Amino acid sequence: MPHPSDMSVSEAAAYVAGRPRGLEAFLTALESDARSGMRSLAERARKQKRADRRERNRLLRMLKHERRLWEKGYANVAGVDEVGRGPLAGPVVASAVILPPTARIKGLDDSKALTAESREELYEEIRAKALDISIGSVPPEEIDQINIYQATLKAMRAAISGLETAPDYALIDGNRVPESGCRELAVVGGDAASLSIAAASVVAKVTRDQEMVDWDARYPAYGFTGHKGYASAEHIGGLMDQGPCPIHRRSFSTVEDALAARSDTFRQVREEVDSIKRTAELDTYQATLHRKLSELSDEERSDIDNRIDRRRSQLQKPSIAGEEAAEAWLEQSGFLILERNVRFGRGEIDLIAQQGDTIAFVEVKTSETELAKWVTPHKQSRICSAAGTYLDQNPTSLSPRFDVVSVLLGGDVPTVRHYPAAFES
Repeated sequence: MPHPSDMSVSEAAAYVAGRPRGLEAFLTALESDARSGMRSLAERARKQKRADRRERNRLLRMLKHERRLWEKGYANVAGVDEVGRGPLAGPVVASAVILPPTARIKGLDDSKALTAESREELYEEIRAKALDISIGSVPPEEIDQINIYQATLKAMRAAISGLETAPDYALIDGNRVPESGCRELAVVGGDAASLSIAAASVVAKVTRDQEMVDWDARYPAYGFTGHKGYASAEHIGGLMDQGPCPIHRRSFSTVEDALAARSDTFRQVREEVDSIKRTAELDTYQATLHRKLSELSDEERSDIDNRIDRRRSQLQKPSIAGEEAAEAWLEQSGFLILERNVRFGRGEIDLIAQQGDTIAFVEVKTSETELAKWVTPHKQSRICSAAGTYLDQNPTSLSPRFDVVSVLLGGDVPTVRHYPAAFES
């Protein structure tokens, strides 16, 4: 090992960068060198060593789920995540990634916590180190037909089935599994707790972002490159000025507002569809609609067909439609949706959302007759218990709050009311 006294500062820096054996003894010698540059080099090197140790430990913690499965003989463990639930335009995209047990990808984390530049760099490293990668995507027109929740599950199933290496187990981000046919484990907050899921989140995000950049070249009025289809001021402004383009999700309320400038017949049919209260009535109405449909443009007819399908879904499962409306409203109001339908024991939390330094546990009340905010003390207790368990498993410095979002279905657009801190009133 060379001695620092025989080296310049730049030579010592190059030696340290090579991480040779005996580095610790070399750094100790640097700390005793009379030159301040040598001592500063030693300080920086020790800080880097500590940072590297923390990163190695973090990556090991993020492999805890994978290691448990590998130890049980499940060799090919796929991480699965999706991106694109909240945007007003574009597909929902899921990715499945199988990493080898030896994979250590420095800096890999939940894609939402990374810069675009970091995601691009990690994407290339994931592609180089992964055993297998697959993408599943559901387009906006299908999202309108089956709803965003079902579209998300379908994209995940497509990603898993698209793997050339059949997975022995799939780790799914969130609290619901897509029932793909292989063994599955839901991991709440998985994109920050599992290296495989984090890899999938990066691959899905980079893939979808690039697709939205490509769409921007075709539909430049909306600024898709900047916001990737999310409800930014620029996007909403373009939507209101130009109306929706083919990749907009017409079942989302903000897009529906932009559809208002349609023919009188279109608006009449839309109102009639939304006023129907029973599925049998909807079937009868649809069977007598041919003459009115002939007066509509192709795009208007397509929108009416989608609206009828959506209305039927609302009538069959109003609670799902209400939660989707509440989620869209919260996202457009600046909330970040962290989790959906989290259940612990007998308590279930419809939505968990963050705004500023607050984490809100949201109960969604859905009705077709009236707006309601009352939650019984018994149910409040169950929700509070579930929230406590969630916070125990996911420690945070955010201040907890219990909100109610009331959704009234049946009109042109769902009516949404938000009641912050509702359990305290």
